[in-house]
Amino acid sequence: MQYLRSASGLWVPVSDEEIAEQARLARFATMTFGLYGWLKDTSVKCEQAGSGVFIAPNLALTAKHVSNGILSLDPAYDSLKGYTGQEREYDVGVRAYQVPFEDQDISWYTRNNWASKDTDITLVSIYPDTPMAQYIFEKKQSQAYFEWQLEPPPIGATVEMYGYPKSVFEVTAQNEPGHTTHSGGMYWVKQEGTVVDIHEPYRSHGNLTYPCYRLDKPIDHGFSGGPVFYDGAMVGIVSVGFEAKPEENIPPDQYVASLWPLVLMKCHLEGAWQTFEELFDLGVIQVRDWKRFRGNVHRELCDQCEMQSEKHPYHAVRDGAATYSGYRDVPAAT
Repeated sequence: MQYLRSASGLWVPVSDEEIAEQARLARFATMTFGLYGWLKDTSVKCEQAGSGVFIAPNLALTAKHVSNGILSLDPAYDSLKGYTGQEREYDVGVRAYQVPFEDQDISWYTRNNWASKDTDITLVSIYPDTPMAQYIFEKKQSQAYFEWQLEPPPIGATVEMYGYPKSVFEVTAQNEPGHTTHSGGMYWVKQEGTVVDIHEPYRSHGNLTYPCYRLDKPIDHGFSGGPVFYDGAMVGIVSVGFEAKPEENIPPDQYVASLWPLVLMKCHLEGAWQTFEELFDLGVIQVRDWKRFRGNVHRELCDQCEMQSEKHPYHAVRDGAATYSGYRDVPAAT
């Protein structure tokens, strides 16, 4: 069968390679989204924004610093206390969005989120908010979830990232409480980078205190929280970046949060606590190298971290990686 497309009024053949690439990009577009937040009943240009990725029915990941930034819009939010187990509706609105399909809006609402204590990743419960989003949830997503690889890609590997950087939205509050109008523009972007360093269990104290790897290129604002892919699997979440400092001969770079610290995390789903280990074991999330990580991830106390914060005195570590001095064993508390 030969497929054709219209070009300058003529029908021209479409190669099998073009069709395959379109199908591949359609899958990434189905699984990735942008999100932004605003203080309810307030007119504002949205500055707290990022990207994310669907990982299972009604579950998604984004960067912790993105979700914390959105929640920080509420003066009552305390970033140090974290999730207490009791759901609370903050005075913050959050919208996740995708590029419209057939002129129909695709947006989602979030109900709750759980920030990892071990890395710059937040788990979000997310639900369709428009008819087209409901259609995608029912008909498309179940065939498109990505397999994970907990092991970070090797140095020299080329990775792909997908997200919504530089999207701009303005929220206008209406006279009726709880009603707002939204306007702006969105940009879905693919970007590539090369892995140049792998840092475990952290890059440095005080900044990037979690397992991560460095890429050779900066990424635009709003890409934080987007997924990173290597060899067909998801291998991380876009974290923070740093601008170049020519006077110090420091190039621009970007860091990706590794996925394997999520092994230590649990969340409150459908009225019960559930761990990522259980999600992996049940196959809710497919992980190609889960056997190598099962039972091999734990927390170790760090003397320097303990001096800086009694609430987070440890690092996530994994057996089989390099050994580190200055640590003491600690049970895998949540």
